[in-house]
Amino acid sequence: MKLLLTVMSAFCLMLPAAIAQDAEPLPPRVVAIDGNVWIAGQPSEAMFAAWAEAGATTVVNLRTARENGEVSFDGAVAAAEHGLAYSAMETGYEAGYSPEMVAALTDILDAAQGPVVLHCASGTRAANLYTAYRIERGDLAPEDAAEAHLAPHTDLNPEIMRMLSPRYAAAFPAE
Repeated sequence: MKLLLTVMSAFCLMLPAAIAQDAEPLPPRVVAIDGNVWIAGQPSEAMFAAWAEAGATTVVNLRTARENGEVSFDGAVAAAEHGLAYSAMETGYEAGYSPEMVAALTDILDAAQGPVVLHCASGTRAANLYTAYRIERGDLAPEDAAEAHLAPHTDLNPEIMRMLSPRYAAAFPAE
């Protein structure tokens, strides 16, 4: 029995490494995948081709006009060159946050014909907006939002989440 437990313990310790080795690498700049939604940071122009090759059908750019002016290419043109649908939805900074942004994202996701890349500069705004979308649809309880692990580098921002999601705001009112 002791030998069996030792062997089982060793197997359980090796299992995560085996799963990680077999896991498909994420497409470029994609920091999280939840079903058909890929959360990503700012792509290079070449990454649109990589996303299309990986199966994406739609790109949603959440960066503001000011931010988009800082890159050397037009995302709408890059998407079109690779057969990707494209939407620009200014979010954050001077554009702020609102439940209307969640409604707009809902329309885009409902119309998409396959995987959607939702990107901002780092993926953080994309993760907050997509998490708010899931909460408002009833797919995710506000209490479970942090455990969805969609935000890169940081946790979800409670202040932003309250602005995007009335359900989140009701569960976690400002102090």
